[in-house]
Amino acid sequence: GVISSDKKVGSPENNNSKTFVVGGNLKVGMTLSQAFEILGTPKFINVIRGGNPSFDSISIKYLSKGIILHAFTNNTRIEALEVLPNFKGEFIEGVNIGSKIEDLIKACGIPKSMESFIARYPQKGIYFSLDNKAVVSVQVFSRNSKILNSRLYQNE
Repeated sequence: GVISSDKKVGSPENNNSKTFVVGGNLKVGMTLSQAFEILGTPKFINVIRGGNPSFDSISIKYLSKGIILHAFTNNTRIEALEVLPNFKGEFIEGVNIGSKIEDLIKACGIPKSMESFIARYPQKGIYFSLDNKAVVSVQVFSRNSKILNSRLYQNE
């Protein structure tokens, strides 16, 4: 059936999409259902097979909002957040897509390690991908994450 609504589209008080803040109302460790309340019903869910069933994970894509959630299939909590270049939210640290390295260091401190393409903050579980000295995407992992992507970023 068709769902109809008499809400006016575009008026902020009736707008269904809440502002989401990575590290604020949207963070690793929160339940998927809490994330769905903020981001809405997902349109894309992929299953990623791990080395054994306990490492199988799902990736839930909100491409129009520029964010992907990662969770293990045997857990209802977010294991990782992937922030894409077209991200529509904010970061609690005040950093955002397009922020320059200088602003990143002012907000988050000096990274544990840095190369031209990445600034690593493993103690916070945050990895900023860089291009031309500006943030282009971000990976946020829960502490000691076993999700496959986390191992790729922690390589030092």
